[in-house]
Amino acid sequence: MSPWFSNKVMHVAIAICQNCDVSSEPMDSFKFLEWKEKARSAFFKVYPSRDFSENHTPVYLNSESTATKEWIISALRSNTGQDRICAMAYLINTHPTYCLRYLDSLISIINPAKQRDCFQSIDALYQLWDKSLLPKNRCLIPISRRPFDIVLSQEPDEAEKTLSLWFFEDELKSRYLRFIKALERLLMTDTIESFKRKSIGVLSNLLCRSSENQSMVLAAVVNKLGDRSKVLASCVIHKLRLIAGKNPLLLDAVVEEVRSFLFRPNLLERAKYYAVSMLSCLQLRSVKQKGTTQCHTGNTAVKLVKLYTAFFHTTVKFEEVPERLVKALLTGLSRAAPFVPGKMCIMYWFASCYFLNYSK
Repeated sequence: MSPWFSNKVMHVAIAICQNCDVSSEPMDSFKFLEWKEKARSAFFKVYPSRDFSENHTPVYLNSESTATKEWIISALRSNTGQDRICAMAYLINTHPTYCLRYLDSLISIINPAKQRDCFQSIDALYQLWDKSLLPKNRCLIPISRRPFDIVLSQEPDEAEKTLSLWFFEDELKSRYLRFIKALERLLMTDTIESFKRKSIGVLSNLLCRSSENQSMVLAAVVNKLGDRSKVLASCVIHKLRLIAGKNPLLLDAVVEEVRSFLFRPNLLERAKYYAVSMLSCLQLRSVKQKGTTQCHTGNTAVKLVKLYTAFFHTTVKFEEVPERLVKALLTGLSRAAPFVPGKMCIMYWFASCYFLNYSK
């Protein structure tokens, strides 16, 4: 089945929004609440959610085979968590607009108390977000940013469908945020390391896949550079390198987030070392694309040299800088050097001398 965002009505709605520009400012609160209630009513009218029972099967399952219906009903009533998770994931994938409550159920399972079900729920949700719930080339649009006035010019049935899909997308956006926060909680609690590795892997993959909640997801991943587990910190370094290698925008985002992390007060020495080591491992490429990449890479290299210098200068004021940290900074400098524009080379030379004089 095609993803919900390939719906013809949604394509028309997006085209209209592009012509009218999605509102950049939230509308008046009273007017917004009025429109949201209209959208909510339209959604439950167009996509009614009904429970399964012996005498009733939801209309959206009419297209399924008898065997599939029987399996779904049996699995949803099962006491086995894995069967229920599989059934809910199938329903969300094939009939997402009818199955928000099953999405809620899967998110609620992300709890370390039920290890096996938690892992399976995370896997199922990741596949759903990646394959069928998140649009490919845009972020989810909150309903508060929608140009509701355009609905007034549509036919009643068409307007109802447009409002219902806008409401669904808004609900989907809030649930994606809940999913990210659930994974973030796993990272912040003293759970077993396998939960943290699973969360880091999923968050990193989603970051490469979508810009939805990008800053929040990236901050959650970068924050684990300070984890007391060397294995997990190494995993984070590897994932951040992969993220930064996807495109120049993600590279800049990673550098900025790690910069914020490095300058936190009372940051442990090992966290500083892991953060600098990660930056020193970033791959800067000089391959030109439409005449812009070389310039972009040079800007990133300059940004890294400034970061290394500022961090060293700030750190040396208050404490002795460990030798391995100085070596990591020098490694980062040497790797950034080939990409520093000619007129900025004096800055690189000054930074190198500064670090080398300290290390003697």
